[in-house]
Amino acid sequence: MKKTIFLFLFCLTSAGIVDAQDCRSILNQAKAAYSSGNLKQALKKLQDTEICDINNELRQERQTLQSNIFKAIDDQRIEAENNARKVQDSEKATQIALRAVRIAYDSLHTVLEDLEKSSAECAVRLLLAEVERSQRELKFDVAVEKVKTAKTLGVLTDSVNAAYQNLSEALLRNAAEDLQRKQYRYASAKIKSAGELNVQPESVAAANRELQHILIKNARLDIMNSDYGAAGEKMNVMDNLSVSPDTVAAIRFEIAFCYTETDRLDRAGSLLDTIARMRNNGEMRDLLSTLAGKSHKEQLQVLRQVRQQLDPEANRILTDRYLNSAFVQIPGGNMSIGGTQGGCPVSVKPFSLASKELTFFEYDLFCSATNRPGPADNDWGRGMRPAININWYDAVEYCNWRSRKEGLQEVYTIGKNSGGTGSGARNDEVLCNWSANGYRLPTETEWEFAAGNGGKQTRYSWGEESPADQQVGNVADETARTKFPGSEIFTAYTDGFVYTAPAGSYRPNHFGLYDMTGNVLEWCWDWYDENYCRVNKNRTDPQGPSSGTDRIMRGGYWLSPPKDCQVSNRFFSNPNTRKVSIGFRLAKN
Repeated sequence: MKKTIFLFLFCLTSAGIVDAQDCRSILNQAKAAYSSGNLKQALKKLQDTEICDINNELRQERQTLQSNIFKAIDDQRIEAENNARKVQDSEKATQIALRAVRIAYDSLHTVLEDLEKSSAECAVRLLLAEVERSQRELKFDVAVEKVKTAKTLGVLTDSVNAAYQNLSEALLRNAAEDLQRKQYRYASAKIKSAGELNVQPESVAAANRELQHILIKNARLDIMNSDYGAAGEKMNVMDNLSVSPDTVAAIRFEIAFCYTETDRLDRAGSLLDTIARMRNNGEMRDLLSTLAGKSHKEQLQVLRQVRQQLDPEANRILTDRYLNSAFVQIPGGNMSIGGTQGGCPVSVKPFSLASKELTFFEYDLFCSATNRPGPADNDWGRGMRPAININWYDAVEYCNWRSRKEGLQEVYTIGKNSGGTGSGARNDEVLCNWSANGYRLPTETEWEFAAGNGGKQTRYSWGEESPADQQVGNVADETARTKFPGSEIFTAYTDGFVYTAPAGSYRPNHFGLYDMTGNVLEWCWDWYDENYCRVNKNRTDPQGPSSGTDRIMRGGYWLSPPKDCQVSNRFFSNPNTRKVSIGFRLAKN
């Protein structure tokens, strides 16, 4: 009872909208009812002063009157009990006395019930006011706590339900704003809180799906931009959402793969342990626990073993994506080469050539591992598109890195000389060990032999004729003319891409090589000399001039007109050149 009266008095002093003059009048009416012995009426008038703007004087009078009323009620109860004891010998008197006691108790019970209800309603009003204020101040965790507390009091149901609805809408609205600002963790927390209110289940589910979609999409973009930490943070947010654990694990697996292959072994181990824990794979967790104390090479072996055991198919796909080992064995043969100078016969020994141009997936992994900035993609996209803006030195450095990674002998020895013709330009001496088993660039002879389908020496990599309805290469076509209206193109041919296309998008040539005509020009090993036959006196596997100022490129690119797409055409540029039209592919002995 004391707690109830305290809440009642607290409410009386917490909110006031009636001025002092009117309050005095109501209080005087309560006093008059008390003086006339009408205690029930006195209590009612006293409760009406709950909304008064009370000053200290009136507050004291009201407290005194309240005490007097409760004392009078208690006095009535005591008097009735005494009378009942005095007239025990009179059944009639006893009945009257007991009735008086019941009346006194009933009066007190009614007062207490009214007081209890008034106190609860007052408490709810105060809580809802705090909810509204916290919501305005964006303190949503406080608002959710307060509105839930208000609901437990069981009064003013309509007001509480309206507050639930309003708060849920505000949470989802602010979550959408967080998504715009890429504050995914805040958005996730607000969507989760809206779900706990359970008044807009469909809207909450839609917001949840949108957040999942954005997180997955942007995590994959982070991976393509080599920002593995940012991708991992997004997956941590996904842990708090209702999402398939396989989806989260797949992205974490790719991040772990990239961490492994860029020598961030601690981070790779931590992520793989998380995946093993999610899949209840104690054996792999035990294996990962042995990493400490092992050499770098041994740790790398353990991490690759764990990847293979946890998800062999995903490991295969990612290995093909980032460390593509699809090479075509090109048989030896003879052909005539030399172009405008009349040509001369040459012999080509067997060698291996990558089936596709090197992609951004592959090159960005190298950049991340060697702490160098990735090349610009001109906003055309990365991933499976051929890496562009790669100079000749970038290409040979990638070859050596890839050889080291796979335990092969490096082909190139790169001397570090001072800058040459311009600021930042390199003129490093690069020597080639032709007997090494590592990765290298093809010679232009090898390239032309492979592109022209060996001894057939076809005009284009796909054959003799201009393309028609078959998708054979990314060259200057009807699609390119939409952006470059003055371009010379293959008429009536559409390859579907204005700029670069994902590597391997078109039909391969006779050897199984993709994009040997078009997409990007490809660096070769050779220095350029206009007279091929004069400088290549050795006609068996010729390796070009011993020196020069420009390096050879072959193959044409996405805006090459028909005449530049012929396999025999030779292009050249300074080895420091980086352009959106230039990439490369790997070769091996």
